[in-house]
Amino acid sequence: MKKTTSKRLIIVTALFSIFLFAVFSKIIYTIIDDSETSSKVLLMEHYNLFTKDAQKKLKLLSTTTSRNRETTSNYVYDSVFNVFVTKIILANKNGLKNIISYQNESSHITMNAVYSGLSNYNMEMKLKSGTSVAASFVHFKFSGDSIKSVVSNDSLFCYYYKFNTFSISYNDEPYDIIAKARLSNLPASIIFKKKGKFIYVIIMTVMVGKEEMQPDQLYNIISK
Repeated sequence: MKKTTSKRLIIVTALFSIFLFAVFSKIIYTIIDDSETSSKVLLMEHYNLFTKDAQKKLKLLSTTTSRNRETTSNYVYDSVFNVFVTKIILANKNGLKNIISYQNESSHITMNAVYSGLSNYNMEMKLKSGTSVAASFVHFKFSGDSIKSVVSNDSLFCYYYKFNTFSISYNDEPYDIIAKARLSNLPASIIFKKKGKFIYVIIMTVMVGKEEMQPDQLYNIISK
């Protein structure tokens, strides 16, 4: 009986060791394969998402490129708000109402993916490393005090919310973007803007303390 138990323990330990080896090998490979480059080069594709008046108040913090995922841009708007921009490749021509789903649910990082950090004043936001997938569905999760739909149609979705956590994922993949507020119920707004075969994701948060944000603040500075 003791020999049988000992053999089972050895087998379980060996399988667990193989699992850990596979997980850490994936992490190391992803980090090496998806190296990032940060610059101060303005990406006009992102910049032109904003109105001419808004562009005058945008200050570029960084543009980040990597081998596998879409380029991201980080701005400060009007010395008050952080603005993050990236885009999603679409797998079909459906309108946003058939693509985007919303859930009131907390988000927590798992071991299913490797993430890199994005420094922001009032939140900790992480982006998934590795190859981007073409999205048939986009899932937006939010936990916090309140959420308001500013606009929702087949080409533009805009939410205003005060969050503790939020995340974006595609299809059945792990979270692509996950964020946690440093202060509870942090004001933020997110836009999903469909253009051709892409969805542009634009996220705005307040930079410091408990400053307020109008529900349509981000919507009003986006080029329609």
